[in-house]
Parts: sequence; structure tokens; C-alpha cells
Amino acid sequence: MSARKPVGPAVPYVAKTAERKCLVTSLSLALSCTVLVALTGCKPVGPNYARPGYDAPAAYKEAGATTVLVPPPAPSGGAWHPASPSDGMLRGKWWEIYHDAQLNQLEEHIVPENLTLRQAMEAYLAAHDQVTAARSALFPTFSGNAATSRGQASVNGLSYSPSRPNSNSDFSISGTASREPYF
Repeated sequence: MSARKPVGPAVPYVAKTAERKCLVTSLSLALSCTVLVALTGCKPVGPNYARPGYDAPAAYKEAGATTVLVPPPAPSGGAWHPASPSDGMLRGKWWEIYHDAQLNQLEEHIVPENLTLRQAMEAYLAAHDQVTAARSALFPTFSGNAATSRGQASVNGLSYSPSRPNSNSDFSISGTASREPYF
């Protein structure tokens, strides 16, 4: 057996090791400084710091607050009232609540003549079709086929025989079903 001889001097290996040690030392020093700065930011303002308190007037507190038993009274003049959702209002032709003939006429012209709205609607329908096509891969596919053919042997052919019928009919029905599992 022959002993392995070193290929080159060992100096580059020592230099790389020293570079790595210097890099590790620099990184650990930077990490230590970062942690120290972050923890310094957590220091309280002072030894006798007290958070300022504020009590809102009863007129501004909500009905669900723990310190208020009843909601505040409505302001004088009746300008304020509780919210009332308008789920029963018109959703399609909302502009008809204003009873303005000119507005109704303008809105009727906007929908068919506005190319931006038409383009947005077509983009929406195209996206809907793409989603439908993508979802169709989740379901099994079925296909079927039925065929019929009728033939007659030639009286001049080799297989012709007057004692046998010279016409025949073929019927075939086929079908396939497939499903690709998804994981």
C-alpha cells in the first residue's frame, strides 16, 4: 500500500479556517448587538410610569359596554336614530327610488351601450366558464355509441348462394366510463 501524499501546501486550508472563524465571530457579534437593541426598546419609560386613564362620557358609550346599562338618549330634534338594515330595498334598479325620469332613462341606456361594463361581464362569464371546465374534471366521464350497418352479398361474388339469404345486418352498442382519481 502506498501512503497518500499531500497535493499542495496546508497554508490555504489554515487561511480558510481563519476566515470562517472571523466570519462566525462577526455574525455572532452582529446578532448580539441586534438582540441588545431589540431588548432595549422593551424598557419601560420610567420607574414610576403610570398609564393615563380616560373615562368617556355616558353619551358616547355603546349599549354593550359593561359600565353603561341603557343606551344614550336620541339627540334633540330627532336627527339620530338606530341603524335599520335595508335588506328589503331594490337591488337591481336601485335608482328608481329617486323617481327621476331622466335618471331612469340614462340608466337604461348605460347598460347596453357601455362597452366597459360589457367587457367586464364577458370577462366574468369567461372566468365562470373556466371554473366550470376545471370543476368538470372532478366528475366521471361517460360516453356511448350505437351503430348499425346493412350489407348485401353480390350475386357475382364467391360467397353467393341462392339457398342462403344474401343480406345481413350488424348492430353494435358500446360505452365507456372513466374517472381519474385526484389526491
